[in-house]
Amino acid sequence: MSRKVFIGVGLLLVVLLLSGVVFAGPPDHAGPPDDAGLQTYDVLVVGYGWYRGIPEGQINNAQLVAEALDGEKNMVRDENGKPVAKFNIHGMVVPVTWSGAMPPVYEAIEELDPDIVLGVGTMGGGALRFEPGSNWARGTDANPDDPEDEEYKDEKIVPDGPDYYYSNMPYVDMVLSVLETGTPAQLGFLREWEDGPIPYRSTAGGYLCNWMAYLLPHYVEVNDLDINVGFVHIPTQPAYRVEGRLAAAQAAETEEEMEEILKGNFGAFMDIDRTIDGVRTALETNVKILSQE
Repeated sequence: MSRKVFIGVGLLLVVLLLSGVVFAGPPDHAGPPDDAGLQTYDVLVVGYGWYRGIPEGQINNAQLVAEALDGEKNMVRDENGKPVAKFNIHGMVVPVTWSGAMPPVYEAIEELDPDIVLGVGTMGGGALRFEPGSNWARGTDANPDDPEDEEYKDEKIVPDGPDYYYSNMPYVDMVLSVLETGTPAQLGFLREWEDGPIPYRSTAGGYLCNWMAYLLPHYVEVNDLDINVGFVHIPTQPAYRVEGRLAAAQAAETEEEMEEILKGNFGAFMDIDRTIDGVRTALETNVKILSQE
C-alpha cells in the first residue's frame, strides 16, 4: 500500500469513527426503564389553609405540605431496591369553614378518582399524628370573608351516622415507616369526653380537622368507593414558634411581664422539610401495601 493510500484510509477511518459509523456496533439497548409496567397510583393530599389566629406573613403548615407535594411523581421500591409501584401526588388547599371545606374535596375525588386521599391539618404537638374521626363538631368558622361565621355547638356531624370512623389506611405501618426515618410519628386515638353528644371523641378534636377525619371515610362508605382515606395532624414549625414568642415578648407592657413570657415553655414543633418528608414517607408506605394486595 502506498503512503498516500495509507494516509487516505487512515483519514477515512478517523472520519468514520468520529461519525459513529464504524466500530460503533449495534445500538446500546439498555432494556425498558425500570418503571415500565408498574401500577401508578394517584394520591390526593388536602391541606387546610388560613385560619383565624395565624399571624400576618405566616401560612398554615398544612397548606405548605399540600403545596410542596403537589405534582410529585414518586417511585416505591422494595427492601432490595426493586421498583414495585409509582404514585403521583395532587395537592389542594381548602378553607377552614364548615360548609366550604369538604365540597371541593368531593369534587376533586370525582374528577381525579384517586387511590388515596390524605387530609392534613396543623396542631400543637411535636409529631405526625394519624387520626380517627368522631361524629362530633364544635367551633366557629374561620372565614376571613364572611362575618356571619357558622358555628357548631357540640353537635353530631351526621345525625344518623356512626359514632366513629377508623381510617382504612394502614396507620400502624405508616407510623412505623416514619419513625424509621427518625421523624416523630404516632397513632391518634379515641379519648373520654363526657360533655359531648357521644361518650368518647378523637384526638383529632372537634373542630374542622376532625370534620375532615370523619367525613372522608363517611363519603367513601356512602358512595361505596375503593379509596384509602385518612387524616394526619402535623406540628407547627420552629420559625413560627420563634416569631410568636418574639411578638409576645415585644408586646409585653412591663419588663416583668416580658421576663415571664421568655421563661415559658417553648412548646413542640417540627422543621417543615422534615414534616413534608414524613408525610411523603407515610404515603409511600400506603402505596407499597396497596401494590402488594
